[in-house]
Amino acid sequence: MDPICIIRKMTLTRTVILGNWEVPPVRPEQFPVVPHAQAARAIGHPEAPSLLRLAREGLQVVDPVEAHLLLEEAARRLSWRDPSGAALAFYPSLQELMRAGVPPFVLRPLKLRLAQFLETYLALLDERGSLDEAQVFGRASPRPRPILLWGYPLLPPSELEFLERLAAQGSEVYLPWGKEPAFTRTQAIAHWFQQRGWQVIQGPAWSPPKPVEVLSFS
Repeated sequence: MDPICIIRKMTLTRTVILGNWEVPPVRPEQFPVVPHAQAARAIGHPEAPSLLRLAREGLQVVDPVEAHLLLEEAARRLSWRDPSGAALAFYPSLQELMRAGVPPFVLRPLKLRLAQFLETYLALLDERGSLDEAQVFGRASPRPRPILLWGYPLLPPSELEFLERLAAQGSEVYLPWGKEPAFTRTQAIAHWFQQRGWQVIQGPAWSPPKPVEVLSFS
C-alpha cells in the first residue's frame, strides 16, 4: 500500500501533503475545500466551498459596486477632485493594505494621502456594519473542522492564517510540489505549516508532461 495512504489512515494530526497533485480521496469525516467549481467536480463533491466562501459566512461584505461607491464617497469627504478616478487608482493598494491588516496610522508619516483614504473608507464601512472583501480572511471566525483542501496552487498569508484557524485535527492540505524553481514558494508554505505543528509529507514530485512526438507523413 502507498505509504501516504497508510499515514492518512493512522494519523489524527493536521497534515500537509506535497506531491504531484493527483485528486485525493476524501474521508467521510473530512470537509472538502476547493478554489472553484471545476475542482469541486474533480474531487467528487460538487457543492464543496472555497476558503473565501467559508470566510464570508456570517459577515456582511460589500460587493464591487458598493465598494466603488463608498470609495467615491471617501474621496468626496476628503475634497478630492475626480472621486471616481481616485477610487479606481487607489483601490488595489487599499486592498493590499487591508489584507495585511495595516492600520492607517502606520502609513500616515510616509503616505499621508493613502492613509487618509484608507481611514475614511474604513470609517464608511464601519458606519454600514460591513467589510471589504480584502478584510474577510482577517476578520473571519470559522468553526474548526477536519478539512481536506485541494486545488490551491498557492496560499497568500491572509488565507494561511484563516486556514490555521479553520483546520481541526485530521485535516489535510494538498499542495503541488516539484524540483523546479517554480515550487520554491510551496516549500516556504510547507515550512510555515510545520512551524505550527503540522506534519509535512513529501510525495512523488510533479514532473512536466513529456512532449508529444509529431509524426510527419510528407
